[in-house]
Amino acid sequence: MTMQSQSMSRRALIKASAALAAALPFLKSVQPAQAATSKVLGLASTHPVGKTRLYASVSPAVFVTRTAVNTWVAFDNVCTHAGANLVLQGKQAYCRSHGAAFDLKTGKPTNNVTRTPLKSYSISIRKGKIYISM
Repeated sequence: MTMQSQSMSRRALIKASAALAAALPFLKSVQPAQAATSKVLGLASTHPVGKTRLYASVSPAVFVTRTAVNTWVAFDNVCTHAGANLVLQGKQAYCRSHGAAFDLKTGKPTNNVTRTPLKSYSISIRKGKIYISM
């Protein structure tokens, strides 16, 4: 190897080291994706169409609404405005902290307290049981 090729290799190494040092704070903040886990909530036969229930057996607790015979939706019970737990009021989830309200068929806010919808979860029915992917 000639003196010039050694010099080029050192330059390349220094540039690569500088690029890595600049990227390190970002790389530390990146978390590996976690696989969704599926948890049983209960029996589908005990959850009638049109009914919303709060399931506290999972964390975070979730509101599950059966909108049709084979259609289910699930939403976080944490307010997107204040981070407080929500309570069920009719067909809405309501935050006692600041009055945010959410439609439990869509997860969307129903007033102007917040514009951020609730986090949604996937529901599946297998062998008569309600499963949620979290």
